[in-house]
Amino acid sequence: MQLPLDLSHAKELETVNVSFFGINFEYALTVLPNALPSVRNLHMQARLLLKSPWLLESSCKFFGLKHLKLLMFHLDDDMHNILSLASFLKAAPLIEILEIDFNIFGLINDLETDSLRSLPNCPYNYLRNVCITGYQGDIGQLELVVHIVQNAPALEVLIIDRTTKRGAHVNQHSGEWPGIVVRRHLDGKLLPTAKLEII
Repeated sequence: MQLPLDLSHAKELETVNVSFFGINFEYALTVLPNALPSVRNLHMQARLLLKSPWLLESSCKFFGLKHLKLLMFHLDDDMHNILSLASFLKAAPLIEILEIDFNIFGLINDLETDSLRSLPNCPYNYLRNVCITGYQGDIGQLELVVHIVQNAPALEVLIIDRTTKRGAHVNQHSGEWPGIVVRRHLDGKLLPTAKLEII
């Protein structure tokens, strides 16, 4: 069942908590910026349908957004398209803080690859603090982390945590391997002044 949502009275809101399940990613990126033009802090729980690994082109922008927190629910068939989440950063030119918590249902198989897909350069000049929890080392997650680091010249802190916000430690069978792989791919890409913490 889909119910219409009237956000006409939400245009002045600066802090918004919203939950979506099973909506199209393109829809979220075109409707929310127009419906919430004043939002500075956005906390979104979502089961987004990710159809492509690439940046989505949209003229809609979160011009005031400084802090984005995403609690993502994914099935394993979404995982190869996680790189497309960078579209949120492209749509928020002033973003400073990004938090993503992955809750993945299914098995993750691609823990390492030498051929990462990459997106066109898209500078996130104000992004300084990134925290990713629920990190399992899937190729899509790794590609997203590398893309963020390569395009965030002001990055001060990057935290990669393998526990979810619900406290579950993920991917027990892989041991320390996801942390080793991400550290290897970030070698030489992080600024010397940036702090990297892998938990």
